[in-house]
Amino acid sequence: MRRRRGAGRVDRPRRRTAGGVGPAGHGPDAGHDAAVGRTQAAGGGASAGRSDRVYDVFKGILILVIVAGHNEAIAHRWPALRQVFYYFNVQCFFMLSFVLDRKPFSAALLRDRAVRYLVPYGVFMALAAAAFLPLRGFPDGFGAWARSFAAALYDGREASIHEAVGMRVFWFLPTLFSLVMLRAVWTGFPRCRIPLLVAALAWMGGAAAVPPDTVRWWPLGMASALFFLAPCLAVRWLHDRMSPANRGWYAGVATAVACLCGWAVVAVPLGWVAGANPAGYDPARPVTFAVGLVFPAAMFFALMAASRALETSRLLQACGRQSLGIFLVHMFVYRALTLAVFGRRFTSPETVGPHLAIGLAVFAATVFLSLAAAAALPRWPRLSALIVPRDWAGWRAAITGRAA
Repeated sequence: MRRRRGAGRVDRPRRRTAGGVGPAGHGPDAGHDAAVGRTQAAGGGASAGRSDRVYDVFKGILILVIVAGHNEAIAHRWPALRQVFYYFNVQCFFMLSFVLDRKPFSAALLRDRAVRYLVPYGVFMALAAAAFLPLRGFPDGFGAWARSFAAALYDGREASIHEAVGMRVFWFLPTLFSLVMLRAVWTGFPRCRIPLLVAALAWMGGAAAVPPDTVRWWPLGMASALFFLAPCLAVRWLHDRMSPANRGWYAGVATAVACLCGWAVVAVPLGWVAGANPAGYDPARPVTFAVGLVFPAAMFFALMAASRALETSRLLQACGRQSLGIFLVHMFVYRALTLAVFGRRFTSPETVGPHLAIGLAVFAATVFLSLAAAAALPRWPRLSALIVPRDWAGWRAAITGRAA
């Protein structure tokens, strides 16, 4: 008797994660949602809904940390706190994208991720230039500025972007794109894994010795992406071995290690580690180098445990669901609010810093106004699809005016 197709096969359990329904242990196509963006709710089950809420809260915590780190009054009053934030805030977003997104490389993935990350990158870079360059002017002439803007769009480095538009934050988007492409190559081409890992480890050890101008030829934040590849893979490997049985052990060890690293950053002090700049991780300072790599990994698991404890927080859930929008607009909101309070002196941290009460009020207003703006954008679907597209098909439909 012929055996029925599929008979005796044990289907792997399916669970809803932050991007839809997918086999347990092999996350869905959720890298764009995992890093910064809205978590989708498709399919069901109480545990699946809880998983969505936990990831939303996780992203909500991280985006609040990013907004707080950009507030000059908070940084002036608690400079060590900002330094601690910069050790882990963006790195944890990178790690989350590896945990949730496992798609192998393909032309479709390249197109979708390119429009998902690089379209808002270009749009908001242009908006930043239009909004704030009139305040700074063109000291070297418009032509020199145009060349620096084009260079910043190409290399995606923090220094280039700051020079071109006066904001540093946009480096995250091209770096995330390059990092996701490296992860996709890792997943889709097993034979490339050893060479890719060797290159990543070699770059981790040698980036500090490379002159900063050398990497200006690397496109779209690739220098930072290659540096963070190995730590993100390590966190994914650890996360895949986490289960309800050992989750408490993970949380306890991670929290203890994170507290120790935070103490070292503040009390020793270890010095600054620039999250966007691999040259800030110098093996010649072995303790700082080790903490710069271990601290974000420990904070990832500690914050995951905290997110489970805070999963009912509606504010954190909302911030997590709208984290991409908050990320893109919060510096515009913050600078507008600070400009309204302090006038053109807002560019000086010494002017803003001493006013802690005003700074905290500005922080709260920045969060709520950015959240409101991000939540309001989908009311104009075509505009939303044009400037913050989810994929290639939606972006093309918004441009042509035809249904995807």
